[in-house]
Amino acid sequence: MNENEELTKEKMNHILLSDYAWLHEAGKDEKLSWDSSMADLCIWVHQLFLQFAITDKHGNARKFKSLVQEICALTNRIAPHNPNSYINNSQKEDSAWSKTFITRYKEIFLSGEPHPIRHFLSRKKDG
Repeated sequence: MNENEELTKEKMNHILLSDYAWLHEAGKDEKLSWDSSMADLCIWVHQLFLQFAITDKHGNARKFKSLVQEICALTNRIAPHNPNSYINNSQKEDSAWSKTFITRYKEIFLSGEPHPIRHFLSRKKDG
């Protein structure tokens, strides 16, 4: 991995955590809706989980399933019983016809968007 790739990976890890903090705050105040697939949500949460940066009140790394449940609650989605199945069955590489969630997220990040996660969310209307 060259220096630019390492720097981009470090920035991506930072923006993942920044998006988590933003979503956590916005989800409390706003009625957010996850507009992409459940697989995309699980993949995004899994990237957060792999950093072991989000901890519980005792300082232990949060479990993947509990993070998925939290994000689902913040985005008005029903949490899957087995979020690992979405990771195991997810597209691993870009193809000629579709890009992986991480590639799409990274492209949004590289375009200068401070919170790429916003592209996968909308505000839920009352009523």
